[in-house]
Amino acid sequence: MPRGIDSIERVNAKVENAGARYVARLVDPLLERLLEELPALQLVGPRACGKTTTARRLAATTVSLDDPNIAAAFTADPDAALRGLAEPVLVDEWQVVPEVLGAIKRSVDHDSRPGRYLVTGSVRAPFEAHTWPGTGRIVNIAMGPFTERELSGDARASSWFDRLLTDEDLPPVAIDGPDLRDYIELAVRGGFPEVVKDRSVEARNRWLAS
Repeated sequence: MPRGIDSIERVNAKVENAGARYVARLVDPLLERLLEELPALQLVGPRACGKTTTARRLAATTVSLDDPNIAAAFTADPDAALRGLAEPVLVDEWQVVPEVLGAIKRSVDHDSRPGRYLVTGSVRAPFEAHTWPGTGRIVNIAMGPFTERELSGDARASSWFDRLLTDEDLPPVAIDGPDLRDYIELAVRGGFPEVVKDRSVEARNRWLAS
C-alpha cells in the first residue's frame, strides 16, 4: 500500500477516535443541503476559524495535504490518489498541492454526482494562483469565526430577525444583558476557536498577535 494512502487511513482513524465536543456552526445546515445537490464545495474563511473541523464531520475520507507522505502521493499523480476514496472526500490544505484541484475538476467533469468533494485551505491561495480551476465545479461557501449565537448553542434555532419576519415569538429582552463595556470586550476577544477557550488575556492577545 502506498505510504500516502496509508497516512490517509491513519488520519481518518485519529479523527474517528477524537472525543472533542463539536460546537454547531451556522453554516452547517447550508453545507448539508448543498452537499445533497452539488458535487464539490469549498469552505472559504480565515485560517483557524474551524473550516476543517466543520467539513470533517461530513466527510467519509479526510486527505490532509500538510502530511508530507500524503502530499507526495498527490504530487506524483493526483488523479490516481483521489480515485477509489470513500466519498465525500475532504481535501484539506489544498494549496500545498494545487494540482489536486485539477484532479477534482476532472473527476467532477467525469461524474457530477452530488456530495463528492469538500475542499478547505488557505483563504488567499485562489487570489495568488495564476488560474483557478474550480470555476463552475467547486462552489465556495463563506465561513467566519464563532458568533455569540453559535457559542450559546443556538446555531440551528431561528435567528431574531427570522422570528421578527415570521411573527414567531421573540425571546424576552434580558434585563441584565451586556452593556457597552461587555460588547467592547467581546469585539476585542473575537471568535476564533483558540481564543474563546478558557485562556488568560495575555495568552489570547499573544495568539491573536501571532
